Amino acid sequence: TEIYTLSLHDALPIYPKKWMPAQRYSIPGAKWIPNAGLETLTPELRNYFEETVKRLTKSNKDAKLVCFCRRGYYAKIAAERLVRMGYTNIFLYPGTDLWEDAGNRLIIVKPEKMK
Repeated sequence: TEIYTLSLHDALPIYPKKWMPAQRYSIPGAKWIPNAGLETLTPELRNYFEETVKRLTKSNKDAKLVCFCRRGYYAKIAAERLVRMGYTNIFLYPGTDLWEDAGNRLIIVKPEKMK
């Protein structure tokens, strides 16, 4: 069973809809969806999040999704959003700070492209 790890770190401030940050340190294998855990999403950002998750999971609502950010706050918001989207297999990881504190390495990841 494939597990999809979603990095939901913020990339504030939010610039015009075509702007994307260049990179960020994250857990190996994670797919970074910037700003997806913000409390309020613009219509463009909401569409980006929904379409990216749909593409990554191949529309499988039972896909295992692990959500994390740096300390967990944005991941929780994004996980709630995933539940409202109908996803049923969502897990939270406490964050990259804990990952690194445990002696694990972080790698540079690039944001998932807007389609």
